Amino acid sequence: MAFSCQPMQPGMLYDAAARVAADASFPDGHDVIGEMGWPLVLLPEDKGGMGGTLTDLTALVEGLAAQGSPLPVIERCAVAPLLLQAGGDTPWLEGLADGSQRIAPLMGSRSHDLATQALTAELSNGDYVLRGAVGGVDTSGDPTHWLAIGRLGDELGIFVLDASQLPAAHSRYRGMDGRHTSNYQLDGVTLSQDRCIAKGAAASEAITRAGQAALAMICADSVTVLGAMVEHTVTYLNGRVQFGVALSTFQALRHQLVNVYMRYESGRGMITNYLTEAGQNPAQDVRRLSLAKLALGESGRYSAETVIQLHGGMGMTEEMLAARLAQRLLANEFRYGDRFSHSAALPLRRP
Repeated sequence: MAFSCQPMQPGMLYDAAARVAADASFPDGHDVIGEMGWPLVLLPEDKGGMGGTLTDLTALVEGLAAQGSPLPVIERCAVAPLLLQAGGDTPWLEGLADGSQRIAPLMGSRSHDLATQALTAELSNGDYVLRGAVGGVDTSGDPTHWLAIGRLGDELGIFVLDASQLPAAHSRYRGMDGRHTSNYQLDGVTLSQDRCIAKGAAASEAITRAGQAALAMICADSVTVLGAMVEHTVTYLNGRVQFGVALSTFQALRHQLVNVYMRYESGRGMITNYLTEAGQNPAQDVRRLSLAKLALGESGRYSAETVIQLHGGMGMTEEMLAARLAQRLLANEFRYGDRFSHSAALPLRRP
């Protein structure tokens, strides 16, 4: 029994991400994402970026996910750049392009609709005042600036905060996937009017695009993790000997692993198809992503439990990469909308 997981988007970006993920020697607080220039992937060339697409960003996500790296590449390289572009030429977009600023979204990943985490924004004496709570914010890489979504009456706005303006986190925790996140309570953060880089239709469109890109990338992450789990489980079953023979010779175990492999191939086909046709029919794109997230949520839970079972007692230890990947897959189900929220939204997204 043999299997080698091949990336959906091979190339230089994938190879670079895979090497970074395999090197766990960089210290805490080291901004490897900015150092590698990855936040520039989705920036247009005339803004100092690479002019890439979601297909290019998928290569980065794959390279990191296969090794279980918790780097917030989706937040820093998809959500933040797409939100920033709504403001046109701003000092922060220039700072992102030249690498002098590290910009991250001040929001968690619990919902595919980023607007559900909007703070309350009010005008007071010519300045904006932000109030509200945000949870599950990834603080990796020590950002210099944060992007927040605020609700201005009936419309949305995108705001830039300096790191010094953000209050201390009232709670911090480590998720099962290894991500270090924090919860914040803003009780009146005052910003000048130029810190609102976009509002109204421009802000809403950017928020929707950023949420859709994040959803596509978390689906690609889950597919990659599925494939890596199959590969590592095949290696484990081939090398583990019981009763004088390798575990891979037991038909019952092979059948269980084949069920996981089938789910991997199904998810891979869904995401590859989406990336190939993304942008041709925006309404259909949203429905495809919801269907993919729903399918991967159901497949992911089954596959994670099966892989842990196939590893026996070793599957309960974080020393095994397959066990850490299983934890990541379980956590991914709840990032950017769980299967229940996407299932409820599907009837509203009929083509």
